[in-house]
Amino acid sequence: MKKVIFPGLAFLLFFSSIPDKKEVEITLDIQSFDPQLLNIFETVGEPIWPDHQKKVDGKIVITYPIDKPTIRSFRYGKTLKRIFLQPGQSLSISIDPTDNTGAFRYGGSLATENRIMDSIVSRIDKVDHKYLNAQEPDIAFVYIDSFQSANDQFFKQLAKGKQTSAVFNDFVKASILYYSACLKIRVLERQKAVKDPARYGFLKDLVIEKDQYIDIPFYQWFLYEYLMKETTRRVEKLDATEKLVPDAQLDESLKVVSGMTNPAVRDYLLAAVTESRLLDNGLKGFDKYYDHFKEHNSNPAYLSGIRKAYERKLQLAPGKPAPQFTLSDVDGNKFSLKDFKGKYVLLDFWQTLCPRSAREMPHYLKLYAEYKDKDIVFVSISVNEDENVWRTFVKESRNAGVSLRAENSFYSKVYQDYQVPGLPFFIIVDPEGNILDQAAPKPSSKEIRGTLDQLLKSEVIVQ
Repeated sequence: MKKVIFPGLAFLLFFSSIPDKKEVEITLDIQSFDPQLLNIFETVGEPIWPDHQKKVDGKIVITYPIDKPTIRSFRYGKTLKRIFLQPGQSLSISIDPTDNTGAFRYGGSLATENRIMDSIVSRIDKVDHKYLNAQEPDIAFVYIDSFQSANDQFFKQLAKGKQTSAVFNDFVKASILYYSACLKIRVLERQKAVKDPARYGFLKDLVIEKDQYIDIPFYQWFLYEYLMKETTRRVEKLDATEKLVPDAQLDESLKVVSGMTNPAVRDYLLAAVTESRLLDNGLKGFDKYYDHFKEHNSNPAYLSGIRKAYERKLQLAPGKPAPQFTLSDVDGNKFSLKDFKGKYVLLDFWQTLCPRSAREMPHYLKLYAEYKDKDIVFVSISVNEDENVWRTFVKESRNAGVSLRAENSFYSKVYQDYQVPGLPFFIIVDPEGNILDQAAPKPSSKEIRGTLDQLLKSEVIVQ
């Protein structure tokens, strides 16, 4: 999720002066252009390939429909950028796929804004999370305040003497402000000690619900952290039995969302929470939340986005053929899913650099040791970009089952086919090569052994 802010009078004055157009023209100049590598991400739902496009003088011209200034996530291949768009304006993007720096060259009426956006996002991305996680709140807050001030000054220097729109300027300032607040919430929520409510005093200086900024990634992240904070307070008040109820945290999150007073923010969080539940936990028990979403959501775009995500998830419903793949192990041997037919397969999607994968690894190794001689094949698929790092790590620390590597990192076909939302992620395939559980329990969970034992007894209860 992410974050945003309120533009005020300048925003309204600006809107009154722009042309009444509901679209922006995006021109792409990309060597050896491959449409399969291009995605533009909406706020909620699957990434899209715009329908309104044509080829002019060897360039791709997209007429992209928007009715207000917005920030969209634009991805070509492995490169992800945040681009600022505005109705009635134009943006040209030139990309050299052989340039490993991921540099874009911008033109058109929105060129200045997007050059500045690139610089700001790159600077914000350099926050030292490892340092923050190791500090006490007082020290961490000093770092964050300094970080915020430095970014404010950096933006002023970049924008000095340049003609940029008032809305864009406000979006950037909001991004810096709300991301700083997001970091502070993270610092406080990761403390193991009892949370001191006074520590959250900085939230009094913010307007939490800002529908004008829902499309800004940094505001979305802030909303997510705020929602999780409020949800945690509710979960802490549940008794031991209530905490064991499946989706108990999600149920409390939905109660927090229902208490939001801004309809647009409420709709956004409802859609985001519902989509997250679908992507992370699959179809099991999802209909209840899908029905709740459809009953309380009033945004047609969110409804379309969730519906498309739901329809795509149905492709991996229990009983559907598991997507085939052929990948190499650490010794260069090729393995395909069909090679394991006749046995259950536990697919583990992971990466050596992922902290969550690292925390799960001891449990994975223990589970493998317990079931390696039974009719279950443990197949791990890594997205490490550096093949040597992956091979060395597996041989020295993770030599369990079949270890494979997917090229093209998170954009590899196998990761896309299995709709992996994050790492680590586990899927169970049955002996016939069909999906059995599209979001299986983690090795560290209490449920995983019961699930595997029932499968081995042919008492399949996964739905």
